[in-house]
Amino acid sequence: MRRVWLAGLAGMVLAGGWSGTALAASPVNVPSAAQIAKVMHSYRERGVPGETYTPSLNSLTTTPTPSGHGMDAAVIGGRFPTADGYGQLVFFFDDGRFVGLNSPDEAVAVEKLSAAGPGAFRVTYASYTPHDALDDPTLSPVTITYHVQATGVAASKPLGPTVHDHLGVAQREVAASRHTIQQAVARFREAGVAHETYHPLWNTLLTLPGSGNQVITALTAVRWPTADGYGQVVFFFDGNRFVGLNSPFEASAILRVARAGESRVRITYANYTPDDALDDPTLKPVTITYTVRATGVISSAPLPAGVKNGLRAVLTSGPDR
Repeated sequence: MRRVWLAGLAGMVLAGGWSGTALAASPVNVPSAAQIAKVMHSYRERGVPGETYTPSLNSLTTTPTPSGHGMDAAVIGGRFPTADGYGQLVFFFDDGRFVGLNSPDEAVAVEKLSAAGPGAFRVTYASYTPHDALDDPTLSPVTITYHVQATGVAASKPLGPTVHDHLGVAQREVAASRHTIQQAVARFREAGVAHETYHPLWNTLLTLPGSGNQVITALTAVRWPTADGYGQVVFFFDGNRFVGLNSPFEASAILRVARAGESRVRITYANYTPDDALDDPTLKPVTITYTVRATGVISSAPLPAGVKNGLRAVLTSGPDR
C-alpha cells in the first residue's frame, strides 16, 4: 500500500478545522495564512454549497519568481468538511496574489508538492483504477509541472481520469466588502432624528453560503451616536450587494446572530416588558429566522412589541436596495 499525502489534512480535520496557526509567519511576497484561507474559502465543490476548501497543514511551498525579485507559492487545499481527507486542489500565488488552481477538477489525493525551479512547482498525484480503494492506489503516480505567472498558471498536462475524482469546483462570489457595508449603513438614519445614523459593529460580521455561488453577509449596526449601545438593526447582503434589513424598526438589543443553513440567519433578541430597564429584560428572548435572497429578506415573524424600541430606521438617500 502506498501512502498519499493526507497526514496534514487529517490532522486539521480531527482538530475541527484549520486555525491558521500551522503556517509560519509569512515573509514579504508570500501569502499570509489569512490570505490563503480567504481564497480557499471562496471556492466550493460544484453543486454542494456547504462544502468548501481549507489549507492542508504544512503544505505551503515557495520558490523565487523567474525574475528573482519576488516569490511564488503553492498550497494544497482539501475539501471541507470531510470524513476521509480526500478531494484536493493546489492553489498558486504569484508575489502574494492568488493566480489560479492546478485544475478545475479535484484530484483524489496529492502525494507530493515541491518546487521545480523559479516560478515552477511539481505536483505528484495518486493514480487509481476504477476498482482501487482510496487508500490503496495501484497505478503509477502522475507528476505534473506547473509554471506560475502573474497572468495565471500553465500546466505541463491536464489531470487524467485516473487522478481526478470527477468533482468540479466553482468560485463563490466574494462576501460584501467593507466599503459596500459602510455605504449601506451610512444611507440610513433614525426616523425623525436627522443627526442620528448607524455605526457598524464589525465584530458581529457573519458570512454563510447563499444560493448558487453567492455569499450572504449579515452585520449588526447600532444607533450612532449612542451613550448606551442600544437601538440595533441588522444589514443583509447577497454577494456584494445590500438587499435589506431585519426590520424597519430598531430592536432594543440583539443577543445573537447565527447561521441557520444556506441563505438563512437566526437572530435572537432581548424582550422587554414596558417596565423593564434596558439592561434587565425579563421576558423570554425572541428568535426569528431570516431567509436572504437577491430580491430581499424574508422573516419568519415580525418583531414583537417587546423587542422593538419604537424607533424606525429610514433611508436618507438612494434606492431601497
